[in-house]
Formats: sequence, C-alpha cells, structure tokens
Amino acid sequence: IIEHEDDIGWDILIRMELLTPLVELTSQSQMEENEVIKLGVDLCKALELCRMYDIIHRDIKPENIIISNGGVLKLIDLGAARLFKDGKPCDTEQIGTRGYAAPEQYGFNQSDARTDIYAAGTVLHVLMARFGEAAKAYNAVAARCTQLEPQNRYQSAKAMKTALRMAKYKKHIQIGAWALGIAAAAG
Repeated sequence: IIEHEDDIGWDILIRMELLTPLVELTSQSQMEENEVIKLGVDLCKALELCRMYDIIHRDIKPENIIISNGGVLKLIDLGAARLFKDGKPCDTEQIGTRGYAAPEQYGFNQSDARTDIYAAGTVLHVLMARFGEAAKAYNAVAARCTQLEPQNRYQSAKAMKTALRMAKYKKHIQIGAWALGIAAAAG
C-alpha cells in the first residue's frame, strides 16, 4: 500500500503468481516426455487432494489445468464438481466435456474418483500422442485409465501415480539395457 503524498488516497499493489494455462503452454512449445509425466503425476496429486474431501471434479481437461511459474500444477474450474454420495445409482446431472468425460457422466452410473481418473488418462493420452511408440509404457497407463467400465480403471489417483512412476522406471531400465547391449556389441 502506497499513500499518495500530494493527494488523498492510496495505491494498492497486489502481488500474484504468474499462472499459465496448459493449453497455452502446449501451444507455445511442445512438452518433453518427462514434463508430460511430471504433469501426470502432479495431476494425480491434485486428484488425491480432491479425494480427501470426497470431491469429484468431473471436468478435467487441458483448459482446466494451469501451471505456475515454479512448475506447480493447479486444477481449476470446479463448476461441474460434486461431492461423492455413496449409494446413488447415477448422477442427477449429465455434465463434462465431450472427449474427456467418462461414460458414467452420461447417466450410466454415478461419478466417483474413477471418473476423474478417466479424464486424467485422456489428458495424458492427448499429451503423449506425439511420442508414438516411444511412449508405449505411458500409453498403457492412459489406456487403463480410459477403460469404459470404472472397475477396470485404476481405482485411485495414488494407483495411477504409482503406475506412471513405474512406467518411467521401466523405460529407464530399458534404455540402460539397450545402451549396455550397444556397448557389448561394440566392445
């Protein structure tokens, strides 16, 4: 707050962090594979936090993900969110974004934490598509997330996060084995 010396009043300055929408970030430059995986793991962490409060976001898509200057993922727009209510046969309102919304959001079952896992897997799949065969392990994670039946998906964001980390670990092992094979052949 800066008081005006020659006049009545103050100037109030507000300091805020700079946030970049994921869609803007991906349109400006292509994300590297490790950045996409970090984003997937961070998205799982955000979903774990939602789960602590029984919140189902129901509209996870690139437009609702922002990244801070420090690289911290933030999930925004909880306008479609609802609290999980055990025992309901289906949602009373069909809501979500076509292409990202899970089948249960169209009246087949009640939304639950696996609904958000479906959408997170779709985001991951979209971001990994350009890596093709090189992202096979990560695409397998995304494929499991986007199974039509909720019971065939990861049952929690923690399980999805673990699968992403394991896929990254397996990929590093494969690269190391490949490099050892080349060294042995050359040696």
